[in-house]
Amino acid sequence: MNAPAKISSAIPFDAARLDRLMDEAGMDVLIATSKHNVQYLLGGHRAFFFDYMDAMGLSRYLPVMVYAKGAPDKAAYFGHRLENFQRENHPFWTPVQQCNSSGSIDTMQKAIEHIRKSGIKTAGIGAELSFLPVDAGKTLQDAFAGTPVQDVLYWRSSRSRPKL
Repeated sequence: MNAPAKISSAIPFDAARLDRLMDEAGMDVLIATSKHNVQYLLGGHRAFFFDYMDAMGLSRYLPVMVYAKGAPDKAAYFGHRLENFQRENHPFWTPVQQCNSSGSIDTMQKAIEHIRKSGIKTAGIGAELSFLPVDAGKTLQDAFAGTPVQDVLYWRSSRSRPKL
């Protein structure tokens, strides 16, 4: 139940503008993890099961959207297994769609594996650090040791531009 079954082809935001902003900030890959920004980047998807509460068992729900600068064909979404029904009924535009995770570390590990397998450059990594649990953030930083992970919240707030 993972992946390119049906894909909605239209990218729901201005990808050229995002590429330009990422280039200005020195970012090769953007990792979005806040529910509201993932919803925006996916064109409206929001996991209804986790709409009000993220905690589950010993971990928490963590949606992860990966976007490589200049390569929307390498974009990916990683979510919880309870999102499969929504994904099957309303496919995302991302070529890779995996809704089979069950915690924050598990989800981040799948995103890291995708970044490595797809050959996405990682000289500049941007992430929403204030929306990234410590365990998932450590997993990300350990995977790309020596590469600073830039906080895109600071990047976004330091500009007086409207949302992408």
